[in-house]
Amino acid sequence: MRFDRAERQLGDLAALDQRFGGDQERARRFVEDNQGTYILAALRDAGHALPVVFSFDFDAEPRRLANLQRRYGPLSYLRDTAGPAEIAAALRRACAG
Repeated sequence: MRFDRAERQLGDLAALDQRFGGDQERARRFVEDNQGTYILAALRDAGHALPVVFSFDFDAEPRRLANLQRRYGPLSYLRDTAGPAEIAAALRRACAG
């Protein structure tokens, strides 16, 4: 998913700008790159507990995946290269489990 074209994004740009030492470009990229997590957090905060399938390659970031699963509950992922059949299978598994 491309969130750099979204009209409105979740996340506190002012706090991130400060976190990244005033680097507004880096703060903006962080918000864009993490929209999936921000959206998931908003859904969980609103009381939605359905399983989630991320489109992201967590193979290189197992600790990040474990932290997200611990914090936000049922969560699995597919690599960005997944095709329609893989996506459908992942959704069936998520809904069955």
